Amino acid sequence: MSYLRYVDITDKQKELTPRRFNKNYLLTLGLFILALLSKPMAVTLPVVLLILDWYPCQRLKGLKVYRGVLIEKLPFFVLSLGSSIITVLAQRSGKAVMSLEFAPLALRIIVGVKTFIAYLWKILLPLNLTPFYPYPRSGSFLSLKYLGPILLVIGITAFCIVVLKRQRLWLAVWSYYVITLLPVSGIIQVGFQSMADRYTYLPSLGPFFVIGLVVTLVYERVSTSEKWGLVFKVFSAAIVVVLMWLSIQQIGVWKDSLTLWNYVIKEKSVKNPVAYYHRGIAYYEDGKYDRAIEDYTTAIALNPDYFEAYNNRGVTHGRKGEYNRAIEDYDMAIALSQDFRVYNNRGNTYITKGLLERAIEDFNKAIAINPDSDEAYSSRGIACYLKGQYDKAFEDFKKAIELNQNNAEAYINLGYVYLQMGNRELAISDLQKGCNLGNKNGCKTLQNLLNNNLRQ
Repeated sequence: MSYLRYVDITDKQKELTPRRFNKNYLLTLGLFILALLSKPMAVTLPVVLLILDWYPCQRLKGLKVYRGVLIEKLPFFVLSLGSSIITVLAQRSGKAVMSLEFAPLALRIIVGVKTFIAYLWKILLPLNLTPFYPYPRSGSFLSLKYLGPILLVIGITAFCIVVLKRQRLWLAVWSYYVITLLPVSGIIQVGFQSMADRYTYLPSLGPFFVIGLVVTLVYERVSTSEKWGLVFKVFSAAIVVVLMWLSIQQIGVWKDSLTLWNYVIKEKSVKNPVAYYHRGIAYYEDGKYDRAIEDYTTAIALNPDYFEAYNNRGVTHGRKGEYNRAIEDYDMAIALSQDFRVYNNRGNTYITKGLLERAIEDFNKAIAINPDSDEAYSSRGIACYLKGQYDKAFEDFKKAIELNQNNAEAYINLGYVYLQMGNRELAISDLQKGCNLGNKNGCKTLQNLLNNNLRQ
């Protein structure tokens, strides 16, 4: 709305009255910044604004206007590019961006084109929705599963171009739909899903606009007849009721993680390692360790290279006190991927078994892989503390706190080191910090120290 106020379209002529960089322009730019901070999907807005300039604003009338329109969009494109770079880097640091080995470029293209049609179909007929659409491991341009959607995309595009001289609406809506879907089309594949229903909240505005126009035109024609007008209203009301019921059903699926993944696995019969892995996490968080181990085992059976499943199964075995089995799983996970978290987990298990030298070796490897891991420093500090190497433990706990000032365990352990060094004042200070961050053991130790001080 702020952009339309900026271009100042008149009701009759629909032409622009140029007012560069006025308050509405700055408001549009400010709202765009807020949108980017809220969701990276907004990166397509500069192109969407150009589509609006072309239709319905009809601003692009001559080379001079083209140049001016592009200049005023430069800040938007710069912000969009910056947001895109930050998002990709953030996803890569979290190892969410899939490699070309997982999904080759050709597969990404045909899957992406297929999603354009799949989303359209689900917009028109929202049935068989699911929270998780597994990414296919193979595909071909020549298979009917992908060839049909490719031909449909080509056909829709060709139709929009053919009728362009008579009506710009269709190409504008189709362009908007395609452009706003591009960031989640899978060219840069993030995660293990091929598509997600939530991705359509912006792209669906174009198709819904067309649906609204069609419904309006139909109603104008049938409203002259009392009989057909009533039929139209009853039919419309029935559709609304059905959509409400479907929405309530779909909301129920998202009640909690266990309900969601049970729905995906049982109701949708999804035999995918990612689904079992995430249900395993839900079982673990619910304290159902045996079921969690079953799901992690199924995930490994479906994907023997799933190092995260080995790692999580190891953690679950450790929680059950099955430390040898836990170490076996960590060994397999490390053989598949040199991930610092697995080294840290195995090191903590070695501490539990009293193998302090092995534990320190694993923490050293974890720190070498990720020097910013406060958990690895904190864990190595514990191993050094148990060996009586208080100076080394002191350095590690200090480093952990430097990396993460909310590491409650590091504060508590540093307090214990100060106690060993005979410095009760600094010990109380760090124990208080750890207690304030929610560490209950630290609060108990702190209370005992304070009580002893009072007795003395």
